[in-house]
Amino acid sequence: MPRSHTPLLPDHLVAGRYRLVAHLAGDGPTQVWEAHDDVLLRPVAVTILRREAGVDDFDDRYHRVALAARLAHPNVVSTFDAGTEGDVAFVVTELLRGRTLRQRLDRQGPLTAADTIRVGTALATAMEHMHRADIVHGGVSARTVALSEDGPVITNVKLTDLGLAPLAPGHDTRADVRDLGALLYESCCGVPPRPRDDGGPPPRPRKLRAGVPKPLDAAIVRALSDHPSEQFATAGDLRVALEAIDVTPDDAAPLVERHPTPPHGSPPAIRQARRRSWIPLAGLVIVAGLALAIATALISGKHPLGVGIGGGGAGTPVKIAAAHSFDPQGDKTENEADAPKAIDGNPATLWSTVRYNSRPFANLKHGVGLVLSLDRPHKLRQLTVASPTQGWAAQIYVSDVSHPALGDWGKPVATKTGINGNATFDLGNHEGGAVLVWITDTGVDRKAEVADIQITT
Repeated sequence: MPRSHTPLLPDHLVAGRYRLVAHLAGDGPTQVWEAHDDVLLRPVAVTILRREAGVDDFDDRYHRVALAARLAHPNVVSTFDAGTEGDVAFVVTELLRGRTLRQRLDRQGPLTAADTIRVGTALATAMEHMHRADIVHGGVSARTVALSEDGPVITNVKLTDLGLAPLAPGHDTRADVRDLGALLYESCCGVPPRPRDDGGPPPRPRKLRAGVPKPLDAAIVRALSDHPSEQFATAGDLRVALEAIDVTPDDAAPLVERHPTPPHGSPPAIRQARRRSWIPLAGLVIVAGLALAIATALISGKHPLGVGIGGGGAGTPVKIAAAHSFDPQGDKTENEADAPKAIDGNPATLWSTVRYNSRPFANLKHGVGLVLSLDRPHKLRQLTVASPTQGWAAQIYVSDVSHPALGDWGKPVATKTGINGNATFDLGNHEGGAVLVWITDTGVDRKAEVADIQITT
């Protein structure tokens, strides 16, 4: 028969000094309360553990909590006190005002590769310290990770609930490392690792989300392994693997930058030879010829890739002050460093999406794009995109200012699908100071490229 306990209420005094203030979590034998330490006059968190009939791990859990109280580490929540009162045990820890990793993932989706590595490194470091003290956590998950944040930036990570989770039979330090691998998988993929229908291991992170660096993918797969010969022997080994990953530049990006071929083919390469005095002169002639060709194209209203600028002379070019990538449903940026290449007037430079595993966007999101900030508000007539991509699609939005969420841009003013190469969008004289090119299909190559953008008024 279950034991009967007096309900906990605000103002209840624990150990004669910790006055309960507000219930934070849990409604069973384990509850977490915000409390006030009447001796040191500071806010604390108090976790109450009640002995239940038929549950034999109460003493073991309290012993593990008492051991955890001796730990001191910047990535482990500080434990101030622990004790028992009859059939009730209590643990007093620092009161964390931030949110859990579970709350961040639920509200903002998966972390960037850099944030996944940052969180994983901090937790592996904490776990390494914990295991050296012969403490096994037993319940590492997104709910037991507390974050300190400055806007979107994660400034600190702390592991909580040490010793509070019931310890499954056979759970050891390697099981803690596997739990951390599962947490990292969900952090970067947005979903927890689940076995395939045939019982095989879950898909690699790179199969679910484009842009995951290969070393991070390999570290997570190894951390999740059930085979002793493949898995990390210690949390310290996982920490070393994570610290060695360089996410700038992303190693998942292609190493060779593709350039669009001019409509009349590429000029023949000129082989340089020493001691040929006519070569510098030939080079000057070629440069002069190219300059003349570009000038002629501009005067005639033709884009170097064969697109009529502003629809064949219709309208005046608008100055685009800046371009930024837009990925509100992903990791917030997409090849951001290359975004200015879409407005530099040079068709040989490109901004592109990453290459996804399938169309459109491997079912990870509805689109990505570019936000174009204009020098001032204009009544906009046309937007022309020079692109070598086949089969792509896009929507154009116009607003007075740029917005962080797609829903704040209103309705698209122009839409095109099945685009093969360049495209011109009619903006209908909508007035605005910001334009969003929202790519909804990356095309047959699963990677959309933008060589140049022109806007006219």
